[in-house]
Amino acid sequence: MAARRLHAAISCYARALASLLLFLPAPSCAAAADVTFLVTSDSHYDALENEDRNERNRATIDEMNRIAAVRWPKPLGGDVIGRPRGVAVLGDVIDDGDRMREGKNQGELQFRHFLADFGLDGTDGRLKYPVFEGWGNHDGPPIGRQRFGFSFQSHLKDRNNLRMQKRLIDHISANGLHYSWTWGNVYFIQLNL
Repeated sequence: MAARRLHAAISCYARALASLLLFLPAPSCAAAADVTFLVTSDSHYDALENEDRNERNRATIDEMNRIAAVRWPKPLGGDVIGRPRGVAVLGDVIDDGDRMREGKNQGELQFRHFLADFGLDGTDGRLKYPVFEGWGNHDGPPIGRQRFGFSFQSHLKDRNNLRMQKRLIDHISANGLHYSWTWGNVYFIQLNL
């Protein structure tokens, strides 16, 4: 009996190693678990111009909020999709980083639109799930290099600390910008750009 378990464990690790060497996903050695989540990017929130984008973002969020009641297509089983664990936003959250327009910091206004719509934990914005955003090239310069006082990265660091306090994430990098979390047996790492 012990020999069979040892053989099964060695076999599982051998398959995993072979998969790595072939650059294929490793088969799971543990019981499989479903993890439902959503991914989006390039919301490019705007302010003082092109604000029609913000309405498209809100329409997308409304669809995300309804997804839990939608059924998978029949070839995928036809079951109800269920509640996503959260939404990963892969960058370009705002459009103009640290830019002034009409005497106002456009990036700061754009970020306020993002906060109102996406919130943080699913209870404080239009979106009804936690959000895990990263920055992209439109989100502004590194901390300390902004010209007009707005730093998306600074806000991201603050939000990561809140995520940690709320136990939405497991780890934050030394610079406070990158972070990771685990849903079931899936480990996620937000590396930003």
